[in-house]
Amino acid sequence: MNAGELCTRTVVFALPTNSVYHAAELMRRFDVGNVVVVSEDDGIRRPIGLVTDRDITVKVVAQGVDARQLDVEEIMMGEVVTVGEQTPLEEVVDTMKANGVRRMPVVNDRGGLEGILALDDIVDLLAEEMSHLAGLIRRQQERQKDILTGTSPEEEIPPPR
Repeated sequence: MNAGELCTRTVVFALPTNSVYHAAELMRRFDVGNVVVVSEDDGIRRPIGLVTDRDITVKVVAQGVDARQLDVEEIMMGEVVTVGEQTPLEEVVDTMKANGVRRMPVVNDRGGLEGILALDDIVDLLAEEMSHLAGLIRRQQERQKDILTGTSPEEEIPPPR
């Protein structure tokens, strides 16, 4: 599986000159913990930063700054790390780990924003896969028990002649 297959395609974004208040309002309205800050060049939205609810809490609210008077570019995490749609999940995880991030914008071949992939999305996928494997193990154990107790009709051993 790759980043493009797992990412969330509906991405909440803001422009660098939008107010922090606007970004917070977007987070509230769409019930998300971050907005991707984008530049719009030639109709392509390219990620240039990320603002999280924690950024707003620590850099604005806790400092007593008026969120209406501050642009998101002033608090965003710049030099945003992105991954391509075809990037394998193993590489995504390695990139997240190396850069100490939990969310990564997913971009197309032209660098345009296509989605966002959170560590939580990957953990959910792994949990689902582990659940399937646990079910397989349980079924195999039950099958083996049935064979040993002679209650499995498909595995009955014919009596000796």
